[in-house]
Amino acid sequence: MTESSGYEAGPPSAMASAVEFANSMRGQFILSQALCLGIRTLREVQPDIMREQSNITDMEYLRDTLWPIYQSVEKFERDCDEDNLPLWLVDEVQATMNKKEDGDGC
Repeated sequence: MTESSGYEAGPPSAMASAVEFANSMRGQFILSQALCLGIRTLREVQPDIMREQSNITDMEYLRDTLWPIYQSVEKFERDCDEDNLPLWLVDEVQATMNKKEDGDGC
């Protein structure tokens, strides 16, 4: 049994337990994360001739069709700065601060 999932491994219930876990929200998140991170890693394989593009394409299909949830996490990470603030919010705060400094703000 994995400590974090609470699902039991081992025959004969292993397959049923794994399927139940995969269908849970956490299982779908884990599968999506695995695909996203796997795709990212495979894209970085060098030299290019060693990159398995067909595997990447198939993984993207599975991610986009069945397990897209982790893409939201990746988008949030791309949109955040080092302090974990969305960049649009950082820009808005900075603009407000600039207005205050110029005497145009509150």
